[in-house]
Amino acid sequence: MSKIKLSNFFLFIGMLLLTATANAQITFVAQSNASTTTTTLTFTKPVGLAPGDVMFANMLQANNAPSALSDAARLGWKVVAGGQLVSTGGNEWWGTLLWKVANATDVAATNFAFNLDADADFASGGLMAFRGVDFDGGVNALGNPGGPFDIDPGNVYENLANDAQLNANAITNVTSGAAIVMFGVVNSNKNFSVWNTTAPGALAEIHDFGVNSTLNTATGAAWAVKNTIGSTGGGTATLQNPGGWNGSIMVALKPIVGQQAKLVPFRDQNIATGTSISFTTIAYNFAGSGNYTYTWTAAGATIPTPNPETVTANSNTKSLTFSTAGTYTVSVTISRTGASSSITNTTTVNVFDPPASPDLWAASTFGTRISSYSVNFGVYFSGPTDIITPTFPGTTTGATYTAAIARSDKPTVALGHHYWIGNTGGNNGVVELWGSTSTGASQTRIGELDMNGASNAALGFVRLGTDKDGNVWILAGNISGGTQLRLAKATIDVVGGNYLTATSFVIEDDDVSLVGGAAADFVNGDLCFDGDGKLFALANDGSGVTQIFVGIPSGATTTLTKTFDLIDEDNTPFTGQVNGVAFSPIGSLYITTSGQDAGLYFVDNTTVNTTTGTVRTRLVHLEDNMYDLSSNVYPTATVLPVKILSFVGNLVNDATTLSWATENMINLSEFEIQRSTDGYYFSKVGSQQVSGNSVGRMTYQFKDDLSSVNGSTFFYRLKMRDLDGKITYSDVILIRKDVKSLSGLQLSPNPIKGAYATIRLESKENLNVQFRVVDISGRVLLQQQNSVLKGINSVTLLGTDRLAPGVYMLQMTDGNISEATKFVIER
Repeated sequence: MSKIKLSNFFLFIGMLLLTATANAQITFVAQSNASTTTTTLTFTKPVGLAPGDVMFANMLQANNAPSALSDAARLGWKVVAGGQLVSTGGNEWWGTLLWKVANATDVAATNFAFNLDADADFASGGLMAFRGVDFDGGVNALGNPGGPFDIDPGNVYENLANDAQLNANAITNVTSGAAIVMFGVVNSNKNFSVWNTTAPGALAEIHDFGVNSTLNTATGAAWAVKNTIGSTGGGTATLQNPGGWNGSIMVALKPIVGQQAKLVPFRDQNIATGTSISFTTIAYNFAGSGNYTYTWTAAGATIPTPNPETVTANSNTKSLTFSTAGTYTVSVTISRTGASSSITNTTTVNVFDPPASPDLWAASTFGTRISSYSVNFGVYFSGPTDIITPTFPGTTTGATYTAAIARSDKPTVALGHHYWIGNTGGNNGVVELWGSTSTGASQTRIGELDMNGASNAALGFVRLGTDKDGNVWILAGNISGGTQLRLAKATIDVVGGNYLTATSFVIEDDDVSLVGGAAADFVNGDLCFDGDGKLFALANDGSGVTQIFVGIPSGATTTLTKTFDLIDEDNTPFTGQVNGVAFSPIGSLYITTSGQDAGLYFVDNTTVNTTTGTVRTRLVHLEDNMYDLSSNVYPTATVLPVKILSFVGNLVNDATTLSWATENMINLSEFEIQRSTDGYYFSKVGSQQVSGNSVGRMTYQFKDDLSSVNGSTFFYRLKMRDLDGKITYSDVILIRKDVKSLSGLQLSPNPIKGAYATIRLESKENLNVQFRVVDISGRVLLQQQNSVLKGINSVTLLGTDRLAPGVYMLQMTDGNISEATKFVIER
């Protein structure tokens, strides 16, 4: 150890003592290993797991017939990093790192099973847990607020190489006491040793698992607490010689700073009436001595007695029951002698009654059944219940199972008819349509249509839906080399009451125009209609973002425009293998997916963000037997209880002034003003009473003081509540504080033809800056961190030689301000 001055030594010890009383020390809990030759990898629960612990699963899948494996998955777990390690010699290896905050249900479990890619032949990995992490006070895996990471962790295993050493890129923690964790994967059965960084130095190994099999796999992890802020330097670890193809990533976990009270689960909960949820509250860094007193608040819910409850433990768990439909908020006040009281984060619980009857139908059992489901506002109640075994009378194509299904509301919602088309992809483009009553009776072949005319090319996909007039629509693609979409219409004889007869069956448009997308984007998906006659087409290409296209069929001039990108609850692009879409009565959507994350998802129309063009989806029910989806409701566009003529905001002296004008304001109760730092999770910052009923123009203002609010970017919206309880939302507006610490981002040369390029920027202070290169689909391909000084800086952008020719975006951020610039790669 190098010599230091005695005064500095005592100062150092004093700082450590101060840190110990201010921060919760992050500790490693335990880990478990597992391997499998099936498509499910199951880990034993880490010994001593407790609510609030942050868990990681580091896994490596292998396949002896490369087919682009995908990330391992489990309900409630989020991807940190994932991707192909190597594809060589007819074999492929794919790594995935996932994370989750443990709740009471996790603690009660005995194991955790992860779904692997269906093509995986072998997999192994480790499950580990850490305690004392500020699990919702940092950022998530995309760098957005609301996760356990001290800084954006990135999303790929880095420095893939065939050698005997892991090499993880340096990261820069911004909080003293952060835990630095390095994860590694390698396509061999070799063990890991000598984990090291520049700071904090040596890392303690906590996971080392190599499996000798036909397709060798090994995973490892090591960690240490870093009591200073700044760069770690590169991380390294030694592999037994010879090594193999390997990759690694380092993350920083944020410690809990100061006295805090936490509540898990901390995300919104959506449940059925009569359901109970087990909550745990935890006290961190409380001064004083003696027992803790926990006072639970959840108006309307049943809270077990005693409440308040005084115990010796620094945590308290209660199972709350929610007996009636409504919205509940749960929080806990924690107090202790000698310490000030603290209130936990608030968890919102939305409780719903079951629907009066099944309201969704899905093709199941590989298209040989049509089954019903009961759901309500994204809450699953029951299903699948088989109601129809579809047959194919009079088939000319030899159809044996459904390729797509639909249901109408004719003659009534309860007695609506079912329609389906068969598996006709290999029959020169001929599509046959069948139908039946609501119970599956009177199964009838309605007709057939050649979707590609003179061409004999097979159809790549077909989609089916019904409109509010009872007509059946078909969208087919991968015609003429995959460059066209064709839209067909079967006009059902609704007037004559012959719901299994089509008066015409024709091509509406043989080349549908697309805005913001291409026919290749529609490899996976489905369609449905709203009450205004708009067609909603759900689409993804199997690997990129999932999109919703919208348009009104209008003969040969039909145009579908990309309107929304789907994101998950962590604001991550939703990439599931979608195969069904259907409306809910209130204008939200349900979608179904296949693959290892197969299930029913809810697309909440109240989360539409017009600023970013996104809408959030969340998993409702895990089910690997759902394919095409249908409902028979056609909601009209949501009508606001008041017409918003304008909604604007401006920032002056750290205060946002919001102004809005209205007319036709009838039966409106109040405006609730909501603010968000990420554009997705909004919270109430104030309310504005309505000035009585009026059909004339009214104006309102609200001032939001931001002087003590962290951050530089703020989103606002108005939540409007009618006297009958109906809730709608305004558009979202964006306000930025003027904290331009970074500016003037430039990249040269542009276009880039060589291996390197130079980033030029101006900084108002010494900063740690992160750079990312993303492609047009938003995938992060390169990332690096650099320290910059006050003034003009030049930084080398590394790795451009690995980019294919095309158009890319360079993003720059210091955590507060972000800039981006477009560039081109030419070879």
